[in-house]
Amino acid sequence: SGVLPRRPPPGTTTTTASKKPPHHRSSSFGAPRTRICHLCGTPQLVSSFRVHVARCREQWELDEGLKPVSLRRPVPKAPTLPDGSQPDETTPAAALEAFNREAAAVWKAQSLETCPHCGRSFHARALRAHLRGCHGDAFLG
Repeated sequence: SGVLPRRPPPGTTTTTASKKPPHHRSSSFGAPRTRICHLCGTPQLVSSFRVHVARCREQWELDEGLKPVSLRRPVPKAPTLPDGSQPDETTPAAALEAFNREAAAVWKAQSLETCPHCGRSFHARALRAHLRGCHGDAFLG
């Protein structure tokens, strides 16, 4: 008689069916499929990776172009799947995981740069900022 039903507290679930359309419900597939960029080390959606890597390659070339010619590095080669192809939406999860481990290794070995004073590794732009304040072992005494 004039009493409104109480809402459940935020973050709790109710026994009623979800009001989200079927395509928004979580599935057994889990999180979106991503692959690691071998140039910047960030996870990117498999479906849009080509767009990302094109921009990332462009940024790599701009960053390297600021260096003296003798210090410039070539763009690291992307790893491939065992059959020589690149991952796509149909790549099995185990193969994508192995590929991502290899891409992360390429990023760490070929994309990061080492500070000549303290030995820490950085992305090119972060290294430039770090070098302005790095004193190496001077503070370690």
